[in-house]
Amino acid sequence: SSIAKRGTRLTGAAKDPVTVRLALEEFLPSDHFARTGGAALVLGSGGAGCALSHQLGVRADRPSAIVCTERSDDRLDHLRDLHARSGIAGVRYVRVARPADTDALLAALPPSSLVANATGMGKDVPGSPLGGGARFPERAVAWEFNYRGPLEFLQQARAQQRARDLVVEDGWRY
Repeated sequence: SSIAKRGTRLTGAAKDPVTVRLALEEFLPSDHFARTGGAALVLGSGGAGCALSHQLGVRADRPSAIVCTERSDDRLDHLRDLHARSGIAGVRYVRVARPADTDALLAALPPSSLVANATGMGKDVPGSPLGGGARFPERAVAWEFNYRGPLEFLQQARAQQRARDLVVEDGWRY
């Protein structure tokens, strides 16, 4: 996400790992997963999803489980390789084709889990990775990475915020 010229060399650096860590530290206590037993469901395995799953995997307070989704096997393979090179093990990689697939993963999460929409759905393309009847786990943290567009995932989380005692974060700070 950035390119710099130094002498005759061009160098690049991805800023997602830094920005996702800083944003996560702003709203998620450093002992959240140890205290609650919550897991993490990272919806989408592009740049932002890779950065988040990596940060969760190297975090001292690691989630009880990390599940990463994507519609493409190639992206899941790339993420699997990234985690292997970083020494991150125990991640579950799931190819999803429709919202019902994602809803089933959501339903299996323990209370206080982190659910992040890193798919681009709601910003780059309309919709949400979740179906209309999806229910967040009680006391979950719903993190919408997107910062513009209709933000359907964010609307779904806000609609359940009071009844499910959710923490809802939008993508503006990220």
